[in-house]
Amino acid sequence: MYILYNILIILAFIIIVLPYFLYRLVKEKGFGNRFRQNMGLVRREEIAPVADTNCIWLHGASVGEMVAISPLVKEIKKIMPERKVLVSAVTVGGYDMARQIMPEADAIINFPLDLPFVASSMVSRIRPGIFIMVETELWPNFLRAIRKRNIPAMMMNGRISEKSAKNYRYLSGLLRDMLNTINLFCMQSSIDAKFITQLGADPEKIIVTGNTKFDQTYAEVSPEDLATYKTELGLGEDAYPVIVAGSTHRTEEEAVLTSFTALRKKYPHARLIIAPRKLNRIEEIKKVNAKFGYEMGFRSKLKEMEGMRPEFPVLMLLLAFIALLFGRTYARLIAVGGQGFGAELRRAEFEKVQQFSFLNMDHFRSSGLITRLTGDVQIIQNMITGGIRPATRGILSITIAMAFSFILDTRLALIFLIMLPIIGIGLFLIVRFTFPLFPKQQAGIDRLNLIIQENLTAIQIVKAFCREDYEEAKFLAAVSEQRKIAEKSGRISVLNIPI
Repeated sequence: MYILYNILIILAFIIIVLPYFLYRLVKEKGFGNRFRQNMGLVRREEIAPVADTNCIWLHGASVGEMVAISPLVKEIKKIMPERKVLVSAVTVGGYDMARQIMPEADAIINFPLDLPFVASSMVSRIRPGIFIMVETELWPNFLRAIRKRNIPAMMMNGRISEKSAKNYRYLSGLLRDMLNTINLFCMQSSIDAKFITQLGADPEKIIVTGNTKFDQTYAEVSPEDLATYKTELGLGEDAYPVIVAGSTHRTEEEAVLTSFTALRKKYPHARLIIAPRKLNRIEEIKKVNAKFGYEMGFRSKLKEMEGMRPEFPVLMLLLAFIALLFGRTYARLIAVGGQGFGAELRRAEFEKVQQFSFLNMDHFRSSGLITRLTGDVQIIQNMITGGIRPATRGILSITIAMAFSFILDTRLALIFLIMLPIIGIGLFLIVRFTFPLFPKQQAGIDRLNLIIQENLTAIQIVKAFCREDYEEAKFLAAVSEQRKIAEKSGRISVLNIPI
């Protein structure tokens, strides 16, 4: 089951996660730090306070989970001030929230992706004394690495909905291993305890502790803090009432603004503060806000800016322009190089056939020459068309990827440098073993064409002497032989797809 899971998770990473992360790397300032840590490339100094210290590792997905972890961190530090605490988060919002409300934590990192080599590496480097996950953060490879090193694990604020319980059942063996890894389940309610029991958790390990989110105290604001916030947000004495729409999702802002517009008719000095769930929706919210005719301010811009602005937007505009030029070059080379080369090759081959001697004609036969002038030329034409793309755009993509990897982290660049020759060797070996099979495959196609040509040319003779069964058997034998050679070459050449 782990083999299937890892194949699927690696494919999902390559096809979905990696392109999405690269997009966010370009669009979001500071995302490079998260990307680096998600890949397990956490710098030594970032985990030095907690590595090999028998630390308590607390993990949650997003902002809500960080709120739940906060009171626990405070209590741990109050009771065991000498014990090191590591906090990890999945989302950018969760990571930022942890840094804001948990100054007591000795280290805060982005949780590694559940790729087998990444998860195992991070657990080996940190070697915590206990791992505590908030709610239902079940990651098969990570928990497997925890289990192999005999590190106790605990679920805090455990929550399982009826829908999630049904979905988890599809994991079968994986779910059983994950639940057996956890030593204690602290569930929010008796309903959550019931669902986790139905999934296979040991009832003796389950207790109901409630929701620690209600135990947090970080929201206490002093009068000085309040005055600072009001100044930063431009809230004067006449600003009343102040409406806060927190953790909003798509379409909710429009409903809030509709109500706010009605409220402003009675309270013209009313103010609205929108705190969206996801910061990448800012441009979308600006458009909705403009639709209602309101001018929108940003706290980040209202505060005085320090330092220079990042130059990444200009850099990416330049790269996009270069990519556009290469794309245009690629399209033109396909038209000229692919189609033009095919036409010229057919003309040259046809002229050469006109000069053949009788010996040449006997050697190649008409069936083989027809294949060369049609199918073979088309294959070569397709090879040129497909080869121009890596020649024009692939080299640029590799160069840009290497440049960004050096900018982000030299260790990430080393992974690229190591993998490139490995991929090259893999492709060379595939070509080396499949190349001798293609002449045999071509000979089989020629033999099939010859049988078809002879049969069609002498169809009346075949029917007159009742040779249909013989000709059919000869044809099927040639097809079977051709199929075996094609399958053998296909089994090897298909290995280049993941490479």
